[in-house]
Amino acid sequence: MTTDFLERHPLWLEHHGASDLPFPDTVQLELTAACDLRCVMCPLPHENRHGTGRETIEPADLERLRQPLAAASGVELTGFGEMLCHPRLLACLRWLRARKLAVHATTNGSRLTREIVDALTAEHLLDVLCVSVDAATAPTYERIRRGGNFAVLLANLDYLAKRRTPANPRFWLSFAALRDNLDELPRFIRLAADLGAERVIVQHVFTGPHCAGAGLSLTDDLVIARLEEARQTAATQRIELDLRNPPRQGGDGYRPGLIKDCAFPWRHTFLKANGRAAACAMVWEDLDFADWRDTDFATIWRGDAYRRFRLAMAAGDPPLPCRRCRYFGWREPLPLKECGPSLTMDPRESGLLGWGWHPAEADAAGRSFRWSRGRGAFFLRPGNGVILEIDAITHPQAPHFTGAIKVGDRTFPFDRHDFWGRPLRLPLGPPDSDLVRIEWELTDTWNPLDLGIAGPRRLGLLVYGARATVEPSTLRSIANVASSSGQLCQGWLDLETSAGRPARWIRERADLLLAPAAGRLFVDALTPAGLSPRRLAVVLDGDALGAQPVPGDGRWHRLTYPVAKNITGEAAIVVLTVEGASPADGDDLPHPRRFGVQVAEIGLAD
Repeated sequence: MTTDFLERHPLWLEHHGASDLPFPDTVQLELTAACDLRCVMCPLPHENRHGTGRETIEPADLERLRQPLAAASGVELTGFGEMLCHPRLLACLRWLRARKLAVHATTNGSRLTREIVDALTAEHLLDVLCVSVDAATAPTYERIRRGGNFAVLLANLDYLAKRRTPANPRFWLSFAALRDNLDELPRFIRLAADLGAERVIVQHVFTGPHCAGAGLSLTDDLVIARLEEARQTAATQRIELDLRNPPRQGGDGYRPGLIKDCAFPWRHTFLKANGRAAACAMVWEDLDFADWRDTDFATIWRGDAYRRFRLAMAAGDPPLPCRRCRYFGWREPLPLKECGPSLTMDPRESGLLGWGWHPAEADAAGRSFRWSRGRGAFFLRPGNGVILEIDAITHPQAPHFTGAIKVGDRTFPFDRHDFWGRPLRLPLGPPDSDLVRIEWELTDTWNPLDLGIAGPRRLGLLVYGARATVEPSTLRSIANVASSSGQLCQGWLDLETSAGRPARWIRERADLLLAPAAGRLFVDALTPAGLSPRRLAVVLDGDALGAQPVPGDGRWHRLTYPVAKNITGEAAIVVLTVEGASPADGDDLPHPRRFGVQVAEIGLAD
């Protein structure tokens, strides 16, 4: 199969249609389908629900969903019902909190009684409480949120402001922008500041069958002007303004072949009170896959229907509900010829990333990075590069982890010690494809909440970028660890002097590349006096050459290994494995770095 675009390449499609996709990072839960208001823009009256609309998710149902919830970073209590209408809401929140899940909740606030506020704050049951208000005056509010009482709402929010602390819970307001309320947006932002909100979310309601002509035009200059005024007001009030789906983004920009810039198919799922599992809460009753009360969630998440949906999204052929969706925008497919041997985590380069990433952030120096999840991938066209460098670090307080990186049919194990202030270097060898998929899998992830750090997520590595480097023509058949350091890959430590020669420690495993040559493979190795003897095993281009002893006498020994076959190609991959590696004296950490032997030179020679 040949293709001109990354999104049509078999490696891309295989990855995005994986049958063993990890469970979603975020589970959207609709705890109840009941609601006490009848908002003009709500699609609920237009839905063809599988049930009465009065269903609820109970604590017993949460037990049934333990599998995806155990793998998630958090839950979003959302949907088209009002969570405060749930008669056992606090029991559900306590169940979620007992599992250390971050909980973001959206409510209309009309039933946010003092008793509820006291329980939420006393037990710290929510991380974020977002209240949907949509107006700054009583007439506008009660015209949009039919059945609501603006005075009651403000009294509820005033009591919340008195009881909450900045993080218990974090407090946001939401504004559904309509023709009828847009002029009030700047005043709404000032109201949010008075109530102590840290963020205002503005979601644009566009003209459609559910909003009775109240939606906004994509190209209305007045809308653009009001948004600019809102930005200036937010800056003055020190309110974070979150414009979720601004005009000129979204559905009206679709044309065949464009890629929907949406990670939800791989990161989110929406579980409704009526028992249905859907792609997300943005498309209402569409993209509804199965009943999670009757079917194991893993069967739904990894089943054929969900996989077909993901493949369509990945290949630029989204289903109709996603074409209409204006929550996320579109991007052009990436021509393969524009895929290069390197990538950064700049949001503009996100097209080379598969699933398994958190959104881009920037460090104190302004450099873009992304946290990985437990599994994922990125793509490169290595060109002539035969060594892969991954510029990544770990959080100093994160627990120890191990993992593996897979490139083609080669797997490279690693642990957190491989990311001590230098890029991880792996031997690619001559690529056998115009495109390379680099996959990783960690044995575990960690949650910042466990360390008292805000921002609950399942985190792995902090990655700045990657590149394929080192031309085969620069390789030598004999590598001196001082002068040929460019050929050294994973597992080599800093240069030092030992028994009169420049040398480097290797860990339990170390890799390097050599230029092909005839003859035996030799290694000049030393085990310092006082340490137990080691054995050094060698694998050359996949062939095991055996193991040789390295006495613990502090002397250099030339170890030789017969090579049974001719080495062809532009580069040979050498893997060294040390039996008997041990930690440094006095290193009593639970997961110490282990030292193997010291190496001065390695090569192929007669």
